[in-house]
Amino acid sequence: MRRPLTRWPLAVALVLLAALAGCTLTQDKPPLIVTATLSASLATPLPTEIPLPTETPLPPPTETLVILPSATPGPTDTPPVALTSTPTPGTPLPSATPAPTRTRPGPTSLPPLDDGSGGIVPGTGGVVAQLSPVAGLDALPATLYYLSADGGSPQVWRLRIGLAYPEQLTFSPEGVTAFDVGPDGTLAYLTPAGGLIVGGIPLLPPSAAGGSQAQVTAVAWAPSGAWLAYVVSTPGADGAAGGAHEVDGLWLRSSDGTTVRLQASIYAPDDGRRVFIGPLRWRPDSSEILAGYEIAAGRAFCRVILGNSALLPLWDAASLPPDSFTTAAWNDNGTAIIASGAGSVLYVEPDARQSRPLIAPDAGFWPVEARQFAEGTLAFLDAPPGAPRAIYLAPRGGSALVPVASGLPASGALDVLWGDFARQVIVAARESDSAPLGSPALYDTAGGLYDLMPLTGPVGAPRWGPAFKAGDEARVQTTEGDPLNLRAVPGGEVLLSLVSGSRVRVTGGPRVQEGFRWWRVQTPNGISGWVVEAVRDGQGDLLRTLLPVG
Repeated sequence: MRRPLTRWPLAVALVLLAALAGCTLTQDKPPLIVTATLSASLATPLPTEIPLPTETPLPPPTETLVILPSATPGPTDTPPVALTSTPTPGTPLPSATPAPTRTRPGPTSLPPLDDGSGGIVPGTGGVVAQLSPVAGLDALPATLYYLSADGGSPQVWRLRIGLAYPEQLTFSPEGVTAFDVGPDGTLAYLTPAGGLIVGGIPLLPPSAAGGSQAQVTAVAWAPSGAWLAYVVSTPGADGAAGGAHEVDGLWLRSSDGTTVRLQASIYAPDDGRRVFIGPLRWRPDSSEILAGYEIAAGRAFCRVILGNSALLPLWDAASLPPDSFTTAAWNDNGTAIIASGAGSVLYVEPDARQSRPLIAPDAGFWPVEARQFAEGTLAFLDAPPGAPRAIYLAPRGGSALVPVASGLPASGALDVLWGDFARQVIVAARESDSAPLGSPALYDTAGGLYDLMPLTGPVGAPRWGPAFKAGDEARVQTTEGDPLNLRAVPGGEVLLSLVSGSRVRVTGGPRVQEGFRWWRVQTPNGISGWVVEAVRDGQGDLLRTLLPVG
C-alpha cells in the first residue's frame, strides 16, 4: 500500500543521508588498474536451472538467416524477398505540436483479496496507478529507459511497462549525455565533461602523462551484467607522437570494481593507427565486444575477445571498406554481425569474415540501423539522402517488405528502438545530430501510431531495460487464478504460492536460467525467495507474472 503523503519528506531525507554516507565510504577509493591479459575464467557464468514442469520457458532462437532480397540463393536458401521499387507507405510521423508532458494519471483502488475464510491476503489491495495514459495503448513491451528534461539538463528517466508515470533516475548537476543500464538496474552514465558515474559513484580514469585528465566517450553493459565496457580518450592525445597511449583505449570494469584495459588506442598517422571511439555492442553471450574505431583509412569496426584480449578487424577492403558501413550490430542470436550502409545490408560471419547481402545495393534502398531478430526477420531504416525516411520489415520467408512507418523527417537524427519480435518500434525524431532530445512516437505493425510526447516529453537515446531494481514494489499477476511459486532458489524448492494480486518487494536479481528471468522478492510477512518475471504461452506471447507497482 502506498505510504501517506506526509511521510515523503522523511523518506527522501533518509535516502539522501544513505546516499551521502555511501559516497563518503566509497568515493575516495581509487580504481584498481589491471594491465595483465584478461583471462576467460574472469567471466561470470550463469548457473543452470532444472526445467520447471508448470512454467513454459522462452522458445530457443533459431539460426535461420533472413532471406536474400536480390542475390542468387544457394541450395539451402529460402526464396528471396521481392523488393518493390515503390513500396506501400507506412504510418507517417505524428505532428510535432507541443503537448503537456508527464501528466500523472489518477489512482485506481484495488480491493484486497479474500483468503477464502474471510481474512485478507497480505500484500493485496491498495492504490495503483491507472493504466492507459496514452489513448489506445495499454502497455509497452518492456520498461523504457531514456534521456529527457524538465526545464533543465537531460537526465535518465524510466517508464515502467504499465505506462503508469515516468520516474527520474538521475539528478546530475551537469546533465547526462549518454548512459546504459545493467540487467539489475544499475545505471552507468556520462556527463558533458566526460565523467563516468556507475551506480551513483564517479569512476575516474587514470591521468595521462602531464596530468591531462582522460574522458569517457562511450559505455555499454554486458548482457550478463558481469562487465561494463567503456572507451577512454584524453583531449589532445591525437596530436601527440604515434604509439600506444598510456591511458586511452577500450576498458572493462567488473562487477567487483576491478578495471582492465583490453586494448590501447594508438595515435599514429599511418597504418598503425587504431583509435577507439565507439559505439560498443556486446555479443549476446557477453564473450566479446563489437567496437567502432578509427584506422588510417577511416572509421571501421573490430571485435575484441574477452578471453584473450585479441583484436579482430571486421573491415575488409573489398566488401566492408572503412567509412562505408555506418552501423553494425550482432543479430539477436549472436551468430552474425549485421552491417548496414553503402546502400545495402550485409550478413557477416564473424570468424570467416565472409559476408552475404540481405539487402543488395541495386534494391533501391538506403538502409541503416539494420537489425535481425531471433526468428530471422530483418528490420531497417531506409534513409535516402535528402528524402523522407521510412522503416521496413523483411519477414523471414516473406514475399515483400512490410512498411511500418513512413514520412519520417528527411533531416535530423532518428533514434530507433525495436520491441519484442518486431511488433513495435519507438522512433524519436531529433532536429539534428547534436540535439539530445526529440519527439517520440510508437508504431506497431498493425498500423497503430501512438504519440508518447504527452507522457514522456522529448526523448533521447531510448532503450529497453530491466523491469525492476532492488527496492521496487511489484504485484503478482497470473491467469485463471493460478498462483506464482516462490522458491528458495531459482528452480528449487517451493516455499509458498503467491496468489494473483499479491504485493512483494524486489530485493535482488535478476538471475537467468533456462530462459527464465528470476527476481529475489520478499513478502509483507518477511518470507524471501525467487519468482519468475514472465513466461511464454503456447503461441509465444509474453505473459508477465510480476508487474511493477507505479
